[in-house]
Amino acid sequence: MIQIYLPIAEISVNLVVMLGLGATVGFLSGMFGVGGGFLLTPLLMLSGIPPAIAVATGANQIVGTSVSGTLAQWRRGNVDLRMGFVLIVGGVAGAVVGTSIFQIIFITAIVTLLHATFNYTLDIMLAFLLIIGGVIGGQFGVRAGQKLRGEQLRALLALMVLCVALRILFDLVLTPSDLFSIVPVAGL
Repeated sequence: MIQIYLPIAEISVNLVVMLGLGATVGFLSGMFGVGGGFLLTPLLMLSGIPPAIAVATGANQIVGTSVSGTLAQWRRGNVDLRMGFVLIVGGVAGAVVGTSIFQIIFITAIVTLLHATFNYTLDIMLAFLLIIGGVIGGQFGVRAGQKLRGEQLRALLALMVLCVALRILFDLVLTPSDLFSIVPVAGL
């Protein structure tokens, strides 16, 4: 078990688990043509990453995965640049699979920059691990997505979103094993 310390999140995480998490989200991102933040942020929080760090770092990973996925979709002729730029201006995700992932690059890059400069919640080490896994997984996801029909992709995406929502609901209604905890605060 290789542990790595995340200086901004102030916790240690398993290196292989974080690379695997990035690869899994990257694979699904490439397959469905989505950014993956709706998966990555809750999964990071379930892994013990503080919510603010999970949001900011997740946005950064989405940039890397989206660039990788866009390049793979570009090679297959699935990116409409004109439509992508229209979506960027409006910030509206709703296009082809390739075009929506293209516009996600710019929207999440701005989100990443804002979190890093105003909130200081971007953990570079975590982002680096997730991006490495995400770029690799994204390439395989694009290939897998090409083998499925549109309705199959939509059904799988709907099932995945439902599973994430159910897990979050389960965590909200489950009574925690430790209602109160005392932890030392750094600097006191």
